[in-house]
Amino acid sequence: FWQMKYDPGIVDVYHGNHQVFPLVKKGDVYAIYITGEGPQMPIRITLPQGNYLVQWLLPEAISLISEDNLEIAGQEESVLVFSPPFSKDILLFIQNIDHR
Repeated sequence: FWQMKYDPGIVDVYHGNHQVFPLVKKGDVYAIYITGEGPQMPIRITLPQGNYLVQWLLPEAISLISEDNLEIAGQEESVLVFSPPFSKDILLFIQNIDHR
C-alpha cells in the first residue's frame, strides 16, 4: 500500500455530495473511500486491461458487504460499478487478480 498514490482523476461519483479519496497503484490495486451515506449509486472508474476483484467494505467494522469480479478486455475502459446502499462511509476496494 505504500506504493499507492492519491489520484482523484481516476473516479467519478454520480450521486449526492460525497467526498471521495482514491488511493491507486494503477493496474494493480485501488482503494476508494467515500464519505457519507446514500442509496445505491453509480461510480465510474477507469481501469486497464485485466481481471479484477471488486469489494465493498464498511470501514468502521472492516466488514465485507459484497464482492464481484470484473473483466476489462480492452486496453483501458471506463466502467460503472454500483455501490450497495450505505448509511455511513464506505470503501470500494478493487484488486487485479492477475497480479496476485
